[in-house]
Amino acid sequence: MAASIAASKQGLEIIDMARKKKGWNKYESAWYDMAITSRATLKRFWRQIAIQQETFINICKTVGVNWEEIVDNNPLSRSKKKDFFAYDDDWVGREKLVVELTEKIQGNCRVAIIVGIAGIGKTALAEKVVSELDWNKFHQENFESDLQGSDFASVASRWLEKWGDRLQEEDRRDTQRLLNRLVKRLQDNEYLILIDSVENIMEGNEEKGKNNFRDEWWGKFFESLLASESCQSRIILTSQDFPHQIPERYK
Repeated sequence: MAASIAASKQGLEIIDMARKKKGWNKYESAWYDMAITSRATLKRFWRQIAIQQETFINICKTVGVNWEEIVDNNPLSRSKKKDFFAYDDDWVGREKLVVELTEKIQGNCRVAIIVGIAGIGKTALAEKVVSELDWNKFHQENFESDLQGSDFASVASRWLEKWGDRLQEEDRRDTQRLLNRLVKRLQDNEYLILIDSVENIMEGNEEKGKNNFRDEWWGKFFESLLASESCQSRIILTSQDFPHQIPERYK
């Protein structure tokens, strides 16, 4: 796999001066065309998110800067950057709603659900809230893609292993055990989880919408999490329809 690198804060200041000398804006089409990349990748560069080294070098070279002066050699600073799907630093709007959601999640709201039709910016809104909260332990799950299993057991196994749990084959086959372990970890640790496109793990019809989890264990998971006496973690969901297994007050 090709090496990926990101810019340092000081490096971006150098790049900013160099692009201004050329009379370019931060996302100049000539810039990413000459660097043989895309606007999206140039945005990632500005947000200090790691991109392929060759592309990074081309972006710097195009404005006449030595890439070695720009690269961030501190792995800790790179690890804090969140690679969002929809939100970027240019996003504006719905400030009041962002404040309301942020305050809810900072309070006692364990699960917040953003519901609306496709294309209205649910993901960008949720990611903006995440950026405002700036929790250290953040995880994003997007069910828009079917590249990975979306049943509860598969997702729970992925999360637990990512967070350092060692799972045996018998653990993977015991969904109740996975549920208990995941709820316990969320209770005892401050995780912020964004689950996007939840409608893709629900079923229903065009008249009433998709409002029932296809895998009943998802419903059991949320019921267990919401019924527990305490929980340090918070979950944000985006969906075109509201899951019936979750009380309306979380909408």
